[in-house]
Amino acid sequence: MGSVNYSTYDLSDKIIEFCDRNSITKEEIDRIYQSDSIKNEKLSRINPLVHQYGIQDASGPEIKDICIKDVVGFEPYNDKRNLCEILSTCYSDGTATYGLRANDKLQLSKDEMINDIKDSVSFESINLDEVDGKLLVSTNGCHRAAMLKFLYLDEVLKGEKLPEEINEKYTIKGKVFKYDMTMTYMNYFLQMMKAVSYIKLDYDDKGLTGKYVIVNDTKTTVSRDEILDLFNKTLEKYPDKVDLDKVNMYACIPSFRDFLKEHVLKENEYGNSRNNM
Repeated sequence: MGSVNYSTYDLSDKIIEFCDRNSITKEEIDRIYQSDSIKNEKLSRINPLVHQYGIQDASGPEIKDICIKDVVGFEPYNDKRNLCEILSTCYSDGTATYGLRANDKLQLSKDEMINDIKDSVSFESINLDEVDGKLLVSTNGCHRAAMLKFLYLDEVLKGEKLPEEINEKYTIKGKVFKYDMTMTYMNYFLQMMKAVSYIKLDYDDKGLTGKYVIVNDTKTTVSRDEILDLFNKTLEKYPDKVDLDKVNMYACIPSFRDFLKEHVLKENEYGNSRNNM
């Protein structure tokens, strides 16, 4: 593979210098850039209903082991096309504080960088959203996750180690926020049927309470079962308020199809669907 110009990748000078110091060649960057794994997947494309109506699990996040290969998107940078653009925004040549705050880390060697990132998660978590089996960096950790993904791809594409060995090396602790897909899709339907303005998680001074807040002209705190009951009663009473064209537009989403089968297309005592969907 021939030499290529760094400018092809929109890499910042700071990242280019880091690559030079760590013997990551232009040819190796070319392989990274051509990999499908650098695509920045967006929540709005993975699941537009979660993007607009998402309700996270009321039990809160879970600290778990995640391999950086499974991180497919960086939601704070959903306007960026790929990992190279994100990395160069995180470690930039400009004067904006956000793009400069981690530039001193670029003086570390590759292995020192990996160890520093793995150590840092014990006191400053990398926050991720898990949606339909995909992980996206959410509110914290873009600098570290982007660098780790870049170094991971470099090592994988070199092909000098077994994939299992590399995956273990690039596994870190992450704070993973899951979505309650049932509550999310009920939020969508209940808004469509004008039964609620929206639904959100309930908090008190200690954090999540395990309950929800229905917002209309007033706010009402309810349990999960009460939302299920409201959904069933509203769908039974106002099936004509369901926009079938909109619903069918999202039927390609597996988790939404499962929800429809379980909660919308239920059969009544005569074996017929309770509506004509």
